[in-house]
Amino acid sequence: MSYGDDKHNSYDDDKRKSYGDKKGDSYGNKKGDSYGDKKGDSYGQCSTGSQHCCNQVNRADESSKLDSLGLLGLSAIVDVIKSSNKLWGSDCSPFLGENTACSNKPICCQDNKMEGLVVIGCSNIDLDIL
Repeated sequence: MSYGDDKHNSYDDDKRKSYGDKKGDSYGNKKGDSYGDKKGDSYGQCSTGSQHCCNQVNRADESSKLDSLGLLGLSAIVDVIKSSNKLWGSDCSPFLGENTACSNKPICCQDNKMEGLVVIGCSNIDLDIL
C-alpha cells in the first residue's frame, strides 16, 4: 500500500519508506527537516513529546558536546542520549507554537531533564509552516 501524491512520496506498509518531494530534504517530508522523526506531524506540532526552544541542538554522535555534559556530572544523561541516537537540546524552554517567538532552535522532545537544561529524544520543528 502506498500513500502520497506521486512516485517520489510514498509510505509502504512493509517498512520501506521514501520521503522527500522537495530538493534539499534529507529524510524529512517537510522543507527544512533534517532528521524527520515526526511521522505524521503537521503544522509544527509534536506527535510525541513536547515542543522546546533550545539555545543549542546537537546530534547524539557529537562526542565533544556530550563530553561537556559528562564534566558537569551528568554521565547518566549522556548514556541515555547516546543510546537514543536522536537529537538533544540544551538550555531549553517550553515552545508553545504559533504565537510564541523562538529565535533559537525549536524541537520536539520526548524527555525533559533538569527543567530544560537538557532535553533528549528530539526532532526538528518546521517553522515555515506555522
